[in-house]
Amino acid sequence: MFENAVFSLITGIALRIGTKPLVTDSDFYLAFATLDQGLDQSTTGIHGKDEQKLQQAIVQLENFMATNPSAIMQANALVFLGWAYTDLGQLDLALTQLREAKMINQKLNMTTTLSYSNYSIMRIHLARGDYKLVTDMADETITTTLQARFLARAYYEQGQIQQAINVLQKAKQQRPALWQSDDSVRLSQYQSAITGNKLSLSPEPLAHLVYCESDWEH
Repeated sequence: MFENAVFSLITGIALRIGTKPLVTDSDFYLAFATLDQGLDQSTTGIHGKDEQKLQQAIVQLENFMATNPSAIMQANALVFLGWAYTDLGQLDLALTQLREAKMINQKLNMTTTLSYSNYSIMRIHLARGDYKLVTDMADETITTTLQARFLARAYYEQGQIQQAINVLQKAKQQRPALWQSDDSVRLSQYQSAITGNKLSLSPEPLAHLVYCESDWEH
């Protein structure tokens, strides 16, 4: 892919001129590009999962981690590893990476990447039907729509429909710029359910599909 070629070229130049920080940054973004090619993005009409690319991205990310990058870059790489393992169905490994990322982000007060690790953890719990583990995260600061969507879904699945409605209404009020039409659809579905209507809900978005919802901090 074009991105891989560009970052490989940058790495080669950086090595020749002896600029280690540029090499490190290039290695990180090369791994990111490989991961992007491997992650399942079929619901957005891009491409499906490529397990070979995901395994390649894991190797690149682990090699990057072995260079002892800054704590911030470690946390970013751990989130990426969490996404790769999630898409490969290795959920326990994914949770290990994401929880480590969460600890670093909390320590450094990195609110944006903390939200990424949080909603990625929540999405795994949803996939497993561990709804109580999601609602146990209700006290976490919600800064993204995905956190609200996942928390609301967990409340709904536990029969706490008014709580689900409250979570989405609060998210709409606090972050109107991030509110999407499918969020409105989901809110209306919960409002319909509270009157007794039976719902057949589609799965929530995959955590990695909206990693550009807010700027990546690094």
